[in-house]
Order: sequence, then structure tokens, then C-alpha cells
Amino acid sequence: LWTKNLDDGLGLAGDDRVFKRSFSALSLSVIAAADLSTPFLEPAELQAFFDRMLDYFQRERDLRGFDPARGWMHTVAHTSDAMKFLARNPKLAAGSDVRLLAAVRDKIESHDAVFAWGEDDRVALALQSAVRRPDADAAALAAWTQYWVKTHQDLWANGPHVDPRRFAIVQNAKEVMNSLHT
Repeated sequence: LWTKNLDDGLGLAGDDRVFKRSFSALSLSVIAAADLSTPFLEPAELQAFFDRMLDYFQRERDLRGFDPARGWMHTVAHTSDAMKFLARNPKLAAGSDVRLLAAVRDKIESHDAVFAWGEDDRVALALQSAVRRPDADAAALAAWTQYWVKTHQDLWANGPHVDPRRFAIVQNAKEVMNSLHT
């Protein structure tokens, strides 16, 4: 049910179906966490679970965090919670860290506003789980980090005259990296 809910209105932004998708992702994070303490998923099932969450993360376009009248939507944070637990699982296939790094880069580059509701911390926790795996690709993390360093340098190449959308992207990457480092 929860994985099916991830498709309801996927690709759209601004309607209430975001709550169904987001809180389904959060509920799925509990299943991912439970498999760590009492394993019940087969390796193929866990990999399919990771693939499904990664697909949802990449395709979700409603990135609102919180609205005072409506409450928490938080798709980025809730999906990151699930990815955090999935990435900690030793049954997950090698190379999953690289796929998650790419998905996070794409998500940051798709958002034209600075994350304001703690999304950076939750994304960083998912990345931390992925890059601490024994099979993690250190070169991929170095390349990912270097990409953001270059993007930051390019943003400020013309002095204080910056593109606001590019600023938001660089700021989100900077905050994720700050959280990851901390």
C-alpha cells in the first residue's frame, strides 16, 4: 500500500496528495529500520525496496517542507529517512552509494529554493549511511564533493552578481556537505 501511494500524483506539485506520498515514504522508513534489527527481507527484496525509494526520490517534484496552515509535507526529508536505513543494510548491493550520491545531486539541482526545514540534515544522514559502507566508493564521494566545489566557484566567478536559482542550488549543496561533515 505504501509503495503504491508513492505514485499518487507523483510528478505534480501543490496538491494535497503530497501528504499521502510523503508520509508513506516515512512509514516505509520504519520498515527499512526494522529489517536492520530483525532481518526479514531477502537481499533481492531489499534491493527492490532501495530501487523503489530511489526512483520515488528522483521523480518527486513537490519539495515543500512545511506550511503553517497545512503542516509538514517534507518529501525530501521523509524519503531520506528511508534511504538512511536502507543504505545501512549490509544486504544492499555494492554501488548503491554511488547511485544515492547521483540522486542527491539531481535532487539538489532540481530545486530552485533553499531548503529551510532541515532537509539538508536528513539528506546528509542518508549519505553518511551510504558512504560509511565497507563497499563505498571513496573516489565517487571525492568526485561528488569536487563537483560542488567547482559549482560554488563558478557561482561566484562574476563577483556579487549571481543567479538566484544557482545560488539556491549551491547553498543546498553546501548545507548538505556541512551536515555530512558534522
